Amino acid sequence: MPEIHPKRFVILCLVLFSTFCLPLLAVGEEAGLPGWTDNPPPRNVTTLLALAEKYRAEGRWTSALAFYSRAIKEARKDLDHLTWERGGDHPAVAEALDRLADLFLVRQDFIEKMDRDGDKETEELCDFVLQYERAEWIRTGLYGTPFHPSIARALDRTAELWRRCHPTMAEKFFKAAVTSREHIFGPTHLQVADACDRYARYLKLSMMDFKGARALYERALKIRETLLGEGRIEMIRNLPDLAETAFFSGDKNSAKMLVRRAVMTIQRNTAPPTPETAEILRSLGLIEGEMEDPGGARILLEKAVDMQERLFGPRHPKVAETLGDLALLFLNQDQPDRALALYNRALKILEFHYGRIHPELEGILIEMISLLEERGERSRAENLHRRLKQILKKKET
Repeated sequence: MPEIHPKRFVILCLVLFSTFCLPLLAVGEEAGLPGWTDNPPPRNVTTLLALAEKYRAEGRWTSALAFYSRAIKEARKDLDHLTWERGGDHPAVAEALDRLADLFLVRQDFIEKMDRDGDKETEELCDFVLQYERAEWIRTGLYGTPFHPSIARALDRTAELWRRCHPTMAEKFFKAAVTSREHIFGPTHLQVADACDRYARYLKLSMMDFKGARALYERALKIRETLLGEGRIEMIRNLPDLAETAFFSGDKNSAKMLVRRAVMTIQRNTAPPTPETAEILRSLGLIEGEMEDPGGARILLEKAVDMQERLFGPRHPKVAETLGDLALLFLNQDQPDRALALYNRALKILEFHYGRIHPELEGILIEMISLLEERGERSRAENLHRRLKQILKKKET
């Protein structure tokens, strides 16, 4: 066998590395998976995720769900391999558990969006949560303390996982995530405020505990007031939620004052509008609607539409979503003509963005069919109903 010159051997190794290894690293970085550069997951996991997103975009949601499930299955194999190869208490195992937890959360959110029976997937999720708690144990041993930012993030994941499969089990982890950040950063840090918001949102949506949620939202607001001062959009980001919890706690006057405060802060703010500002306006409009102030709700929702059009363009799904909110508001005020005009406008935006046969159109088509039937426009209602059947068929493909 002929000898290879040392310089030529080095050049050959560099060529092989750039040809086969660098592209693999690039795939992981683009996927944005945690811990990719240190402990990359198998390439087939990112490939399966890409296929799931492709089928989701095409409206073939049952196929997308199948590929999300396959990605989870492959990630489980990666976890088992790492555990066998490096031991159950290795940091790489904790990172693999994080990646698997994120995959479960993505799949569960998608199942909720599909509005389908996910008992099998939920049962699998509950089994995994008990396994995921090992990530906290590994990191506690690694850092020698239960109070570390990565452990706090693991508590966030554990809380969100439990919220989706067994909500009553989640509260102690939301609470622990707040306590952990208090020890790490101090009681008046922005990360504590964010953790309080997450805990409050869980209490509001999952447990219907509006008083408990209100107390946490008020604490988060006070922290932001202290650190950021008045006039900053970041300071009022939880005011819509705080106003809603005040209203459902029976304190309508406080809710009204909070809405006015948020609106005045937005009006006085000189910074360019952001997507967050538009979403706050939309949320405030919806709350005004809940408080039976249709005039105030209409003004805020129209301002939100105007801001979204300037930020995203007039044919963005966010614009269609807020137009749908406005349409429902007019419908509740017995103004079906104005409601139908807004639904038509929203439908055209969604058709432009997704195509005529896509599950993202399902909700608005159901609303329009009901409205058209009430108005006696049976021919158009039947046409939309046929299209809805096509969408449901594609959704199950």
